[in-house]
Amino acid sequence: MSAIDLRRSPSGIPLGIGIAGIAVCGIGAIFNPVQFFRSYLIGYLLWLGVALGCLAILMLYHMVGGRWGFLIRRILEAATRTFPLLAVSSFRSSSARASSSRGRIARRFARTRCSSRRRRI
Repeated sequence: MSAIDLRRSPSGIPLGIGIAGIAVCGIGAIFNPVQFFRSYLIGYLLWLGVALGCLAILMLYHMVGGRWGFLIRRILEAATRTFPLLAVSSFRSSSARASSSRGRIARRFARTRCSSRRRRI
């Protein structure tokens, strides 16, 4: 009978999964950057909402007091400690690509407005 050693943490498996996920995100950013940034924004807003919700419940617990939040206080505090990571991940590293896509969208919008004006005349 083999026993599982619970003292040894399986840090290699989650690290490998995280590296593989980052690699897939990098490939997605190269092939379809518009969809990548849309998906990144949705994921960012999801985790920002979780952190802000935990912060709101934690502030309510500290303001009201009582014993009801004693068990979840550490979990809420740990969730609010993700704010520095969320602040760093909110910056876009490819500002040149963002400005070029904004220019592309503005040109496309101007083209459609001009073409609709010509049709009306």
